[in-house]
Amino acid sequence: MDETLAGAVSMWVGEGSPMIAQLSTSTLMQPGSVAIARTAGQLANTLCSTVGGKDTDVDFAQHCLRAMIVAMVYADRVLPEGVFARSSGVNIKRCVHAIRRHAGDSVDMMLNNLKYTTTHYNTASGSIQNLIEG
Repeated sequence: MDETLAGAVSMWVGEGSPMIAQLSTSTLMQPGSVAIARTAGQLANTLCSTVGGKDTDVDFAQHCLRAMIVAMVYADRVLPEGVFARSSGVNIKRCVHAIRRHAGDSVDMMLNNLKYTTTHYNTASGSIQNLIEG
C-alpha cells in the first residue's frame, strides 16, 4: 500500500483522538484509575469556573475551554459510567453553557469534540444531548 492510499484509509480506521485514547487505556491499567478520572473531572469543573468571570481574556478563556474538554473526554473514557452521568461529578450543563458563552467562533468545534470523542455521549440523557446539540 503506498503512502497516499494509507493516508486516505487511516482517516476511516484510525482513532479520532489517539493521544487521549492511549492515555485513557494506560490509566485503565493502573490501580486507582477511577480516582484519577474523577480528578480530571474536577479539573474540568475548575476550568469551567475559571472561565466564568466577566473580565476573562478571550484567548485565555478559549485555552481553558480546550483543556476543560480534554479533561472531560479523558474522564469519560476512564469512568465506567462516563462523564455525562451525575455520579461523575462533572457539571456538564455548566460546562456546556461556558462553551456556548465564551468559545466564540469555536463553539461548534468544541461541542463536536464532546459529541464525537466521548464514549458515553449516546447514553447521555436526552436533556444533555439537546443542550449540546443546541
